[in-house]
Amino acid sequence: DAFDADFFKISRREAEWIDPQLRLLLQSFYATGEDAGIINRLRGTNTGVFVGVCSHDYVDRLTELQLPMNPFTGVGTTQTVFANRASFLFNLTGPSIAYDTACSSTLVALHAACQALRGNECAMAFVGGVNLLLSSQHYRYFSS
Repeated sequence: DAFDADFFKISRREAEWIDPQLRLLLQSFYATGEDAGIINRLRGTNTGVFVGVCSHDYVDRLTELQLPMNPFTGVGTTQTVFANRASFLFNLTGPSIAYDTACSSTLVALHAACQALRGNECAMAFVGGVNLLLSSQHYRYFSS
C-alpha cells in the first residue's frame, strides 16, 4: 500500500497486481543508486542487473483466490522479468538476468555479475536478492 507506482512509471492498475517482491526490489534498486550517488547518471549506461529470486507465494495466492486473469498478472508476477523491470526503468544496456537456484539464488547472481564485469559485458552491476515468504506453505512442506 506504500508503493509509489507513479514514481516508477507504473500504472496504479498494474501496481495492484505486482508481486510485493518486485515492489521491494525496485525500491531497493533505486535507494542503492541514490546512496551510491549515481542515480542521476545511471540512465542509458552499460550497467547489468543480476537478481536472485526464488519464492512464488504471491502468484500461488492469486491462483488460490481464483482471481480473473489479466495482462498484469503475467508481467507483475513472473520472476524471470524482475531484473528486466529494473533495467527497463533506467534504460540500462548491460545483462539483465534473474536467477532461481533456491537458497543460493543471490550468491549465483553475485557470481554472474562478477563474471560479467571481468568479461567486460558491463561496466557496472547491481546485484540483489529478494525472497518474501507470504504464506505458511513454505514452512509446512519443509517441516513435513
